[in-house]
Amino acid sequence: MLFMLFFVLFYALVTYAILFLLQSSFVFAATEGARSAIAIDPMAYSSTAQYTTQGVTNQVKTTVGKALSWMPDHIRTVCWVPTIAMWW
Repeated sequence: MLFMLFFVLFYALVTYAILFLLQSSFVFAATEGARSAIAIDPMAYSSTAQYTTQGVTNQVKTTVGKALSWMPDHIRTVCWVPTIAMWW
């Protein structure tokens, strides 16, 4: 009975730690993606559409991909949003 209690406590602790790690990783990746989007110079592009599609979207996807590169591929592909909607 005592083993079962400690096992359940240990399982709950590990589960909470994994969920906290994932949440922290997503927040970090979103923060880094936003920083990389802000760092792009809009004057280097001829139009807003070109700035959004070629500049910001590619840079953010690359940065977020690097921030989440420690995750296995099957988890990253489930969590990855294929398109980024930008509202100006």
